[in-house]
Amino acid sequence: MLDSSRSDLERHGVVPRRSDSLASDLLLPDETLEVRREVRAFADSVLRPIARELNCEPERRDGFRHDVFDRMASAGLFAIPFPEDVGGRALRYPTLATLSVLEELAYYAPGIASSMYDAQAILVGNTLNQAPPALRGEFLPRLVRGEFVASFATSEPGASTDLSVRSVQTVAHRHDEGWLVTGRKRWITNAVAARYVILLCRTGDALSLLFVDMHAPGVSVSDPDMKMGNHAQLTADIEFKNVLVPHHHVLGEIGAGLRSALGSLVLGRMGIGAVGVGMAQRAFDISSHYISHRSVFERPIAAFQHWQFRFAEHAMQIDSARSAYQRAALLTDRGENAEVLAAMAKVMGSSAAVEMSRVPRTGLWCLRAQRACVRSVTVNYAVRSYRLVLTLFCKRRILSASAAMRRHIRSLWLWGNSNEQATNDLRRRFRSGGRGSHRRARANRKQSHSTRHLKRTRRPRRDTGHCGKAIRTARRRAPFDHRPECRRADQGRCA
Repeated sequence: MLDSSRSDLERHGVVPRRSDSLASDLLLPDETLEVRREVRAFADSVLRPIARELNCEPERRDGFRHDVFDRMASAGLFAIPFPEDVGGRALRYPTLATLSVLEELAYYAPGIASSMYDAQAILVGNTLNQAPPALRGEFLPRLVRGEFVASFATSEPGASTDLSVRSVQTVAHRHDEGWLVTGRKRWITNAVAARYVILLCRTGDALSLLFVDMHAPGVSVSDPDMKMGNHAQLTADIEFKNVLVPHHHVLGEIGAGLRSALGSLVLGRMGIGAVGVGMAQRAFDISSHYISHRSVFERPIAAFQHWQFRFAEHAMQIDSARSAYQRAALLTDRGENAEVLAAMAKVMGSSAAVEMSRVPRTGLWCLRAQRACVRSVTVNYAVRSYRLVLTLFCKRRILSASAAMRRHIRSLWLWGNSNEQATNDLRRRFRSGGRGSHRRARANRKQSHSTRHLKRTRRPRRDTGHCGKAIRTARRRAPFDHRPECRRADQGRCA
């Protein structure tokens, strides 16, 4: 059963969705549920067959998946967050529906969700929706139809979290025909494929937002950053050298750009929280499917209480992160301030994804250690296996090495040991050892080597009347059966 389920997972990526049974959608609007069903069907048909390719191929300059972008536009996904006058769906709760889209897309490809929807529809789309009427009417309908790729550029080599006038070094100077922009932006999503970029720059003593054409003279883009993960989200540096931006491409008023940028970034935090929930849910589904089919000691791994507790904790963490971004979205749709809740949703969603992704590797380590211990037939090998598990459980901080857990691990090895003498010896070693005993022994050995020259000249011991060197020599020869006599005492050199 395990081999068939694993091959089916590798070929098709099909595992049962636990969110349908663990989470409740009773409080969500019907329009949000309909959007979720629609996007889930899209992700199953479009993203699931190529999920491994999207998530594992390294970044390259021509790596932007225009085919996926075009299919998202054809499915009308970019119309979900926007009103009807620009081609949107005019939903009552657009933010809630948008974040549900992000979770479903991130279930298979978080890089696609971050680059093609969070950056495109939320950051750029929301900023254009607040732009002057002429600029909004010209570019926002085209974005809804998916006619161009856009970027949102705020971070710089020396400014990312601190978006103050003093920190931002990208400067725009007035010109007869518009603004001349000079500077460098870093870690910009979609930079290698973008047609336009919304740029936060310094204009005098304040910050402003400009809508810049990426094909204008003076704009250059570096090679994409090589990241450890999220390969489908291409990030790169953008350099501006005296780039001319027309006057009518200023988003909002001059000097009010930071307020508009922060408003879009609040929605972006909610989006990252939803992406984290999608990643965590996918890892949870794969892990729970594995432990339900993998058997150890003639029982499924899911039958062990420890893993039941672990997965129950992860299920609660995922549900809490999902509730956080949904509440933040509902507050935003009602016109209330959700800045604090958006930051909480981002942290909770990201933490859930990271913590949940550690479970499959943890299970693999434990299974390897268990198999090694069951195969142990000698005391020395069993002790080495026991120390290996203590290292895995304590040093890597996977589990707390409490006394109850050590007794449980100990029983796994003693269960497979039929030699009574070896078992008693093993128990004696466990009782005399314990947490950190091998480290203390190693430290004592190092100390004895470093202070050996001092012990040779140590003063005689008063209780026995023998010098320390004679005592150590005799103890090495007869440690238990008799009390040694000092050889040097006959020569009159031991007082």
